[in-house]
Amino acid sequence: MSSRLKSFLSASKAAVQRSTTTTTTTTTTTNTTHICIGNEAGDADSIVSAICMGFLKSMHSDSSSSSSSSSSFSLAPAVVPVAPIYRRMLRLRGDVDILFRSRGIAFDDLVCLDDLNASDNIVKQSRVILMDHNSMNNKVRLLFQEAGSDPETIVDEIYDHHIDLNKHLACTGHKRAVAFNSEMGSPLVGSTCTLVTEYFTNVIANSHPSASSSTSAASTSNTTESTATTTSTTSIVSSSNSSLSSSISLDVDVAYLLLGVILLDTYNMDEKFKRGTERDRRAIEYLRSVCGLDHAACNNLFISLRDAKLSLEFWMGLSAEEALDMDYKDFDVPALGSMFGCASLGLSLPQFTQKDNLFESIFQYYSSDSKRNVFLAMSIFKDSEGTFHRQLLISSNKPDLFHHLSSSLLSHPSLRLSELSVPGFEGWGERGLFVRCFAQGNLEMSRKQLSPIVQTVLGQFTSL
Repeated sequence: MSSRLKSFLSASKAAVQRSTTTTTTTTTTTNTTHICIGNEAGDADSIVSAICMGFLKSMHSDSSSSSSSSSSFSLAPAVVPVAPIYRRMLRLRGDVDILFRSRGIAFDDLVCLDDLNASDNIVKQSRVILMDHNSMNNKVRLLFQEAGSDPETIVDEIYDHHIDLNKHLACTGHKRAVAFNSEMGSPLVGSTCTLVTEYFTNVIANSHPSASSSTSAASTSNTTESTATTTSTTSIVSSSNSSLSSSISLDVDVAYLLLGVILLDTYNMDEKFKRGTERDRRAIEYLRSVCGLDHAACNNLFISLRDAKLSLEFWMGLSAEEALDMDYKDFDVPALGSMFGCASLGLSLPQFTQKDNLFESIFQYYSSDSKRNVFLAMSIFKDSEGTFHRQLLISSNKPDLFHHLSSSLLSHPSLRLSELSVPGFEGWGERGLFVRCFAQGNLEMSRKQLSPIVQTVLGQFTSL
């Protein structure tokens, strides 16, 4: 097994530790270090895409500045990946743990968000690459603000598959790879790890000396052609390509991590969920060939990751607060000058309400120092027969806003909601929190598709 990825992670962590203990700036290199970080939910896609992109960019930078083709990462890597969550939350990422252990990687090898301080040289001097989101979240924004940087202009590159929020507008062209069709309201890839795979095959491999000029020309043509399929972004690879290929080999550990996450994010390209696209399929086939895995092995990998993420035993063992924090994101509502939060759950709402301190765990999201006035929880789970279901919890501390949102979503044709009676919320309205629960008929509608709908509906409240 290759150890280059583990060596890279060790070098990244050492660079952060040196930065923390160094009180004066002694850097003389003209190269800029980048911090590569995913979104605040800190799921497998955010963590793995940042690690793999950091590895590939550091490898490419190292090989470009050295006559040696071997990347030792003896100095600080060009790109340092950071898990976008606090270290204590890593233990809840069972799917990521399975992937890492299969490649000899431990959670202790990672740099986490709470390893960084505003006083660290690496925070003060670094630029940023955003993975799996295109607007820096509040915790990371505050970190760089305290370090004296402007969060809006410090971002150099974006690789994402959510709706473009039009932040960090200095990122343009191929440095703003937001694979989302805003007109259709749907992502062009199911996983950011697909974008990382395309980055390797179409950028790194084609810039390698062994790459033919015709291959490079084809890549340029594909990039230009695909611009028309995205909104205000340039895609890395055209959807017209029949397959991905490269003139140099991708590190097998990196390929395995990317493959596992794409399989997980696309539900193994299951047509029932429609989470994957043709670009994801090409990435899977390419990575599968690099890893030497047949379709049966890929299916087994997917099942192991899915079961780790949706294990009922795991979810029932979490506290209410841990379950809500497991996969949580905030979304801005500019028209209201507020935001809403949305948690993803791996158990049914009736099972979720069995947890202790449920009211307190949800009500904390409405703290006086936050701008949240809506909190959602989306549930996806399997019943005893193995059939998948989705459920949706809507809550607000503003009764008029609550009724506007819940009635609007109930009548929205894309969601196919039906009222769901869930015990455990009795008397909450008298305590200042209004709640409705729904069964969601559209299994394809994930948080990625729901959030723009909620933002639109909430934005309309100002005109009522």
